[in-house]
Amino acid sequence: MADAWETIRYMTMDQLVTYAKLNGSAFVLNGFTTPERWPFTIVIAVGAPGNEVVPELAKKFHEELLARGAPLKKAATNPRTEGE
Repeated sequence: MADAWETIRYMTMDQLVTYAKLNGSAFVLNGFTTPERWPFTIVIAVGAPGNEVVPELAKKFHEELLARGAPLKKAATNPRTEGE
């Protein structure tokens, strides 16, 4: 498989969702962005109508990130360019 970032960086949201559907309704991709090599995780889960498991698991994942203090909002500035 190619570099994880290169796999998804030009995909549209529709392509990402379709990819998740074709791979068992859930898709997790871990890797590093380039050239900064910042780690990232993309989680996409697609639930069929009547499948309440997917939204509940996504909510649990979000709550765990919040509990650990992970920033979930876009930063106002780019930390890479601060202090220049």
